[in-house]
Amino acid sequence: MGEGGRSVRAWEPRLPWMAHIAGIALVGLVLCLPASPCWAEQPVRPTRVESARGLAMAGGGTATAMSTHALADHPANVALGGIWHSEALFGWTPRHDRYWTGVALVDSITNPALAAGLSGRRLFGKRDGLENTGWEGRLALAFPISPFIRLGVAGRYADLQVADDQALAAEDGSAEHRLKHASVDASIGISAGDSLQLALFGRNLVATHSPLAPRQLGAGLALLLADSLSLSSEGRV
Repeated sequence: MGEGGRSVRAWEPRLPWMAHIAGIALVGLVLCLPASPCWAEQPVRPTRVESARGLAMAGGGTATAMSTHALADHPANVALGGIWHSEALFGWTPRHDRYWTGVALVDSITNPALAAGLSGRRLFGKRDGLENTGWEGRLALAFPISPFIRLGVAGRYADLQVADDQALAAEDGSAEHRLKHASVDASIGISAGDSLQLALFGRNLVATHSPLAPRQLGAGLALLLADSLSLSSEGRV
């Protein structure tokens, strides 16, 4: 700039050295915690607040998740995008005549050092005397500790009753499964340049003792080929 001018550096989030230690500890936690079987081995499929993109991706695409998809599946990536986003949610399972409605909010622009997301839903529906009822809420926080590494944690509380007469019976022999518990999800997002994304995540790290919310550990990798095209791979245990 000319004489008397002043250059301005782009703001970069800076967190103390303890954040880096927390990141290392989170990696160890994800790698060392024993995992519960995935939903295919459970008597009833897990249930949680999901996003439109996550459902369209059949639960995959975690490494490239952003906004409300990140809120549901990869809390570290809530920090991406620099956006404020709201989303209304509605779902219907015809086989069980089960409905749910909700809302999701994400803000990654107000404070670049701390992004946040909030979601909640209500479950209802009844068929053949079996009732689906309850609610759940989720709060996620994401910390971009460098331009290439993000940490995220999400707390969830659920008070749900889910009926499925075509799955294995609950412990009491009924077709109505209960979940009344708080739990925590955590994830790490790593960007290698502009084209490679890595996700490490753990779900339901606080044991719920319910097949509706089993513990899962996983990792995802995505290669971005163009603005709207990517190749990705994901594994969970």
